[in-house]
Amino acid sequence: MNGREPSEALQEAHHLLRAIAAALQAYGLYEAGHPGRVAAAVEVEARAVRLREALGRDPVVFVARRSFYLGLTLLAWPSLSFHRLAEAFEAAGIESLELLPGLDRDDVDALIRLLAGEGRAREDLSRILLNRATPELPLEGGLAELLQSYAAGLELLREAASRLLAGRPANVEAARRLTEHLAERIAADPAQALLLTTVKSYDEYTFHHMVNVCVLGIALAQAVGLDHDRVISLGIGALLHDVGKVKVPQEVLQHQGKLDE
Repeated sequence: MNGREPSEALQEAHHLLRAIAAALQAYGLYEAGHPGRVAAAVEVEARAVRLREALGRDPVVFVARRSFYLGLTLLAWPSLSFHRLAEAFEAAGIESLELLPGLDRDDVDALIRLLAGEGRAREDLSRILLNRATPELPLEGGLAELLQSYAAGLELLREAASRLLAGRPANVEAARRLTEHLAERIAADPAQALLLTTVKSYDEYTFHHMVNVCVLGIALAQAVGLDHDRVISLGIGALLHDVGKVKVPQEVLQHQGKLDE
């Protein structure tokens, strides 16, 4: 597990984590044996096989600092997009997954049940090893710091939403500190920062959109030469520009097509 993993394997790891996240949702909706559960488990099984083929060895996926890694390579997009999945791994006490040859649907079923809170499902795992490999994961320079800042932005917006729903004002000072840190990271590596703005999340579209607008706004302000105070003011405004949407029902925000009266 030395060095960066092949790009094809990184893409397959992304697909695998997305399939696991979708399966976890399906298991929350359907009873045991339901076709929805079966289809979700089959997809995870197929993605695990593809990842092993792309990697050429038994894959090991690590979960640390609310981030996902394939080997020692940080999976930036999944780490930002699947934070609820990372929380499920943490709640289940899973720090690493080692996917062995012969992994089948029963193993996948046990894993998803474990992530859903069924502790006894751990006993049903045979071709998925948990927490056997626990390396010291390195930070990957600017990208890792950008990822942490982006994730901190999402967490700040979740907290701001909770405060507003409780009738309390958003913490503007916390937004300022975060914006200043983001500005430092963006100035150090604007190309990586702009790549992060391609991250999307269906579950938290508004929050991701707000952080993306903040990053893009800061990058643009720095590019045209605005002074530091103006960059920060613009960044704070961009970060919080849609915060009022937290009081709009989700069925309205996610409605497809025109709204009626």
